[in-house]
Amino acid sequence: MSIFTAIGRVLRFAGNEVLDVVTDVITRRADDDLVDITPEVDGDFQDLGALENLGQEQRPEGFFDEVRRIAAEPTQFEQEPQITINIAPEQQAGIDAIRERNANILRNTVDVDQFLSDPTNEVEARAQAALELIRAGRLDEVLANNNLVDALTDVDGEAYIARHSNRMYDADVDDDIVDADFEDIDIANAEAEAADAQSINIALRDDPIFQDDSVRLGVEQLRVSGSTNSEIREYLNAVKREYEDAGRPVDRPIDAKNTEQLRELYGRYDLPIPKTNAEAAAANLIIEAARGVINIGPSLRRNIDINYLKAHAPEEVYKKHGPTILEAKLAQQASGDLGVFPKTTSSYRTRVGFYSAAQDAVENLKVKSGSYEKLKKLALKQSGVKAKEFEWSGADEAFEGRTDVTPEELSEYLQQNTDLIREEEKIAQGVMRSASSGGYDDGIDEFLDSPNGQDYIKDYLENLEENFKDDFTYQTNMQEIDSYVAADNFDALDEFAEKVDGVSNGRELAEKYPDGWVATDAYYGETKVFGSEEAAANWEWRDNIDSYEAQARAGAENNLNELRVYDPDDFNMTVYGSDAPVADPAELEYANYFPSGGTDMTETRYVFDDPTGDFSEGYFTSGHFDDDENVVAHARTGQFPIETGGTAYHLGEAQSDVQQAARKAKSKGTAGATRTREQELFKENYDQQKELFRQTVVGSESDLSNKVFGYGMGRIGMRFRDNPEALAEYKTIVADFLNDQSGHSPSFSGKFRPENIRDNHSFFDTSKGDTTELNVRLSEFAKYIQENKDKLPEPYTAWADVHTGLSPMIQKQSDELGKLEASGINVENTTVGAPMLESTDAWLDMVLRRQLNDAIASGADYLTLPNPQMVKDYTGGDFEGHRQFYGNIAPKNLMNIVKPADPTADFVPLRMTTGKQPEDVLGLPLTKDLMLGLRKMGMPKYVVPFGGVGLGTLGAVTEDEEMATGGGL
Repeated sequence: MSIFTAIGRVLRFAGNEVLDVVTDVITRRADDDLVDITPEVDGDFQDLGALENLGQEQRPEGFFDEVRRIAAEPTQFEQEPQITINIAPEQQAGIDAIRERNANILRNTVDVDQFLSDPTNEVEARAQAALELIRAGRLDEVLANNNLVDALTDVDGEAYIARHSNRMYDADVDDDIVDADFEDIDIANAEAEAADAQSINIALRDDPIFQDDSVRLGVEQLRVSGSTNSEIREYLNAVKREYEDAGRPVDRPIDAKNTEQLRELYGRYDLPIPKTNAEAAAANLIIEAARGVINIGPSLRRNIDINYLKAHAPEEVYKKHGPTILEAKLAQQASGDLGVFPKTTSSYRTRVGFYSAAQDAVENLKVKSGSYEKLKKLALKQSGVKAKEFEWSGADEAFEGRTDVTPEELSEYLQQNTDLIREEEKIAQGVMRSASSGGYDDGIDEFLDSPNGQDYIKDYLENLEENFKDDFTYQTNMQEIDSYVAADNFDALDEFAEKVDGVSNGRELAEKYPDGWVATDAYYGETKVFGSEEAAANWEWRDNIDSYEAQARAGAENNLNELRVYDPDDFNMTVYGSDAPVADPAELEYANYFPSGGTDMTETRYVFDDPTGDFSEGYFTSGHFDDDENVVAHARTGQFPIETGGTAYHLGEAQSDVQQAARKAKSKGTAGATRTREQELFKENYDQQKELFRQTVVGSESDLSNKVFGYGMGRIGMRFRDNPEALAEYKTIVADFLNDQSGHSPSFSGKFRPENIRDNHSFFDTSKGDTTELNVRLSEFAKYIQENKDKLPEPYTAWADVHTGLSPMIQKQSDELGKLEASGINVENTTVGAPMLESTDAWLDMVLRRQLNDAIASGADYLTLPNPQMVKDYTGGDFEGHRQFYGNIAPKNLMNIVKPADPTADFVPLRMTTGKQPEDVLGLPLTKDLMLGLRKMGMPKYVVPFGGVGLGTLGAVTEDEEMATGGGL
């Protein structure tokens, strides 16, 4: 609490003369003159740049140090000798009466709350202190402190105490004040308020923090609006807190209230003071990243100064948050540095041939024959040849151990067995007008709501209006006035005349409107007279316009439905402005995860097609499509118009579910490397043998259950209900068998009884699901039955004979499993293996090469990639993952593919028109040089992507690449 506030409280009930003395003491200065506050000197902020955009008033350098210095010095009031304050007797009587009333309230205050709410002003703070002392049993200290007692004089103080405690009795303590001179009390209160107001004025005059004109204006406005001194002090306290906050360090530029805080913040992160808004945005991103903020979204990266970011951000921050290829191209375009786009061409549109690098290398070998390993080693020395192509073609197995392999023989094998990926396409031919609902949408409602559709309805409405007016006299419920005259029905006309201005009777009405028509109350709820048939028809048409508009829309809709069925070309031209056929989203599985407005939307799956036939068709699944066996990756494409002209072959999604699942498992530590072909074949063989063994053994116990109970193991819980006699016999036999077995074990001292055997007993359960252990138990049980066949029922002996007969086959299966387990091939903690699944780059490179070939064959001008927000809007998923994958990884890999064919190839930013809105996309122009270069060079069937091509300001891609989703369904 300031010295001025304290003075105001001491003098609350003092007289004017005392106030004058105190005021004079406070304002007294050397030579009886007021001393001006030291002028504030503006700092040198010539190079602050973006800092000048702060929405706060700038304070000169050292301002807050000066404030702290002044605050630490004693005031002149504190330096003066102590003053004796004289209060008139009648004023003291009023003060004593109120204090006695307050003291009675405090004496009778009981049951103080354990938890007291935070006070909102000084009065409540003193009331809170009084309650805490009362709760602690220190009432005498409260009553001895006038500051605490006086808190009840203010309504806020008494309300606070009432809110957090109870009274010992309900008597109105105000009744205790019987001798007080209330007029004197009122006078004292008014004088105290004046003193309080004067202390506020002193604070406004002398406190450096309150010297801003806006503060004085704020106080004046509060006084004009009728605010109390307490409310004004709350306002001034808030101003003080704001200026105190302005002197504290901040963690974010947005929290800074002055340049001094910004200087300190930028210095803390070794950043130069930004000179532009773009630099300030870059500095903010660097600070947020350093603070550990995880979700740095597009808004923080928008409009940043790339040079500032690159110069001052840590390397990992720039790698992750620097511009993607699309963002960099858009920035170049905005600054006018992009130049003219390369010219595309509709020529040279034949597909690029794919070749086997391994086969070509083998054909070029200069040896007559040799071991397979020698030929393979020589081939791998040639450029672009990968061991994975030999491996997944099956050549490693086909030629294993051979020493007489000729290059011609190996080349022929590779020619026949290196087509490892089969493309499967689902195409929705035509323009995909709408697939948001996942079903067929004819677009009629959307068209009728459009301006063109409203014109279409208007034609129907005009036809309806014309027909209505032509048939008006036959359809209306109005009557001609002439018909009343002909019928000599002037009484009715007299009634009409009473409701019409300008006529006094029916005859005048008939004379004034000889061709008139009358609408009566009976049909229209009012009486109206029209001078002509045309006027009457116009009024009735307008009166029912809502109904006719609904009829017009229904008529237009019916006609469009007929056109859609019987004349699709006319329908498409009318509704879509094009006679192109409309695509049916039912032809696809996920049409609603792709922008509408594209032509020939296609879902392409890339399936591992093992040329050797060693793998089953479904040895792995991707989890995306209904029949998704052995799907290595999938893509989604369509052709869209470009705003500046031309067509985009848009690769809107590329994803490998199985490889993505493997990456996630590796990141969690639940799986390791991708399995090789040898490991995959071993695992498939082992799993098959293990399952065969399991089926044989488990099937044997199920056969036992069938023979004894009439059904297999699936209903063992129903034994007691269905066949209690057979169950009792089974439990007895099993108990005898277990006792016989335990007799061979010296450690067993108990004895099994039938009641110890569960009703749903099975040897599978007692073996804890271990198939080998189950086989041992069943074999022992069969042996026991055969040894006691004379004493046991026929179903048991029949089963034992069959099981014993199966034992050699079961043993052979067990031996095979044992050999596999002893082979030394380890598949524990591995993930599924298939061609192109060794890394993100491997499967993505395969998809991009094939999609590039499809784009060339389509006749489109550009192969385009989406922006990350576009992918998120349609497929969901993580924005940052999409940003890295579609903004850096996919473009970088695509550029690696095309640069060797055309060193001038580069991306351009494009605006692609979709059915919803234009979208920024990254386009690769399909130029003559590029397509001729690709045709000459060809594209390998199997390639592990090589080192990245230089991409200027794009920079490196972060380690997030390996966790980027590549899609998001």
